[in-house]
Amino acid sequence: MTGVLGFIVFNMELKEPMLPLLTGLFGAASLFFSIKQKTRIGKQRVIEKKIKVSIKKERGVLLSSAIFSPLTLFLPALSSGQIAIIGNQFAKSDRKQFLFMLGIITMLTMCLSFLGLFLISKTRTGSAAAIKSLIGILDWRIFVLIVFVILISGVASFFIVNFLSKKFLIVLEKIDYSKISVITIIVIAIVTFLVSGFLGLIVLMVSTLTGIYCISSGVKRTNMIGCLILPTIILYLF
Repeated sequence: MTGVLGFIVFNMELKEPMLPLLTGLFGAASLFFSIKQKTRIGKQRVIEKKIKVSIKKERGVLLSSAIFSPLTLFLPALSSGQIAIIGNQFAKSDRKQFLFMLGIITMLTMCLSFLGLFLISKTRTGSAAAIKSLIGILDWRIFVLIVFVILISGVASFFIVNFLSKKFLIVLEKIDYSKISVITIIVIAIVTFLVSGFLGLIVLMVSTLTGIYCISSGVKRTNMIGCLILPTIILYLF
């Protein structure tokens, strides 16, 4: 369904079609579902205990991440989350290990997207496309610099998020999640109208309803990335 929806939307005369399409499928749909369920954020507890990571214990996670991350070079629109799900079929990881694997895959995917730009002049992520539009095709020195920056920023973000998350936990307890969700939906609708016009609002409504149907049916939301995969396959097929 999302593949057909994506194909139709991308063939419409619509400015910034991905804004209403992806925002409706993955954003507004989840917000509406949260409002219906009257989601509340419970009491948060800051855990000061340090968690030790054993390389030997996480060997399967590391191996799966290294094996399946290169799929992003060959399968367009495949996200880090989907690759993590594929890798988890072999690693059989628990929740913490899955998050660990997702973090590794996300960083490797970013590096590989620039490798694809460097080797075959093809972009697989928005970041790579932005760099290509700014400086064109990469030489090996720029490529090494970009990978170095990715690795450094990945390590730095771990410590920054670890610090900031504890501060935000105090704020989260005081937030009325339903009201924030309503305000966010209104902002999404206004931004969509300003960027994509009235037709964009229609696409937003249809994609939101599709997303709600996916969530209520118990289907994994990663399948909705078909809105990008199917149009991409058809584009390269013909």
